[in-house]
This record gives sequence, C-alpha cells and structure tokens, in this order.
Amino acid sequence: MRRGGTEMLRALLGVALLGGVGAEAGATDRVQQYLGLARATLERPITPAELEAAVLSPAGIEDIVALFQRSLASSLILEGSPVTPELGGEATLDRGRLRFVEYPDPMHSIVRRMVELKDDPKALLDFLSQSPRGRQLLKTTGGLHALLFQITRHPEPDDTRRRALDRVLASAVSIHFKTWSVDPEQQLAMIRQNDWQGRYVGFWHIHPPRLTSLPWPRPAHPC
Repeated sequence: MRRGGTEMLRALLGVALLGGVGAEAGATDRVQQYLGLARATLERPITPAELEAAVLSPAGIEDIVALFQRSLASSLILEGSPVTPELGGEATLDRGRLRFVEYPDPMHSIVRRMVELKDDPKALLDFLSQSPRGRQLLKTTGGLHALLFQITRHPEPDDTRRRALDRVLASAVSIHFKTWSVDPEQQLAMIRQNDWQGRYVGFWHIHPPRLTSLPWPRPAHPC
C-alpha cells in the first residue's frame, strides 16, 4: 500500500493557502477540514476503547459489511472465476461513529480494461502503453511486455504463448487488483471531494473477500 509523505503535506498546505471561489473554495474548505483533524486528534486522542466501541456498534458493523459488499459487487470475472478487489481509504471518528472514506485505486480500472482486451494482444499492448499507470503495469508484471511484443510481432495462433499470456494476466490481476494503493495526487483529489469531521483514525484497507457456496462455520462455543 503506497501513501503520500512530504509531497502530500506540501500539496495540502499549498491548496489551503491559495483559497479560491466557488467549487475551488469548497475544495479548499475540505482541505482545511482535513488539516483540522490533526488538532482535534492531538487535543483528544482516540483511545482503543473508543475505537473498539465504534467498530462493534451496530452502525460500525453495518458500514464494514457495506465495504465488503461493495468489494464483492466490484468483482471481475477471470477464466470463469470472480476476482474481488481490495478497497481502502482514510477514516475518521465523529461523535462515536467511524466514517470510512473510500479512495478508488486508479490501477483497478486499468486492470479491468486489460482483462476485457485479453483476447486482442495488440489492442492490449497499445492500451497499456498509452498511460503512465499502464506502462507501470507492463513494467512490474514479469514477462507481460515481452510476451505481448512477441505475440503482436507473430500474430499467428500459438497455444503455448496464449496459455503463457493467460498465466501472466492472472498474475497481473493478483498483483494489482487484489491489492490497494494510493499516491499523493489521488489522496489530495479525494480529500478535496469529501467533508471531514471529528478526529483522525488513519488509513484503512480490507482484504478481498471470497465468494463461497459453503455456509459460515458454526462456532464451537457461543460468541
């Protein structure tokens, strides 16, 4: 999971100092709200008991269940099996309730399109080559760039290369779809789109749930 550091702080301070009018002013207000979380949290740090109570409250359970439901609903189908994404973002605690602000991982939309284009290697290579994140995916998925290059240069049917491409794409999905990350630019964009109240909890992320036809196991003892 990648997060912003010094660059993020400079960007936040820059936006807060610039101000603006209309929509820009609204975004600046939200940055001020976000920066204000630090003072509220330092003045009254969140205790473990507060956090536990918020997580286990009816509202907390409902919100956490909704996160997993959104993850399942966002699954993509690869080789006939659903693959669920990891979700993440930042959280605050406001008047006893946890508030989860979700940050979409831009890489996930690229992975979705990649799977849609898997039967057209040339279109897939062109698509991934045209954006910085696509090129990052090509670079960080072992063998993908070289394999796509070979297939596009020799487009005649080849079952061996086709199976190899399927394996590499499955690896890419596992690396980039079943994980979550955020960079400073994405974080700042989401801060400016959301209202911030209460005290700061931190970053959160959920591990992808799995669909199963089996019932939940019955505990040996009452919970």
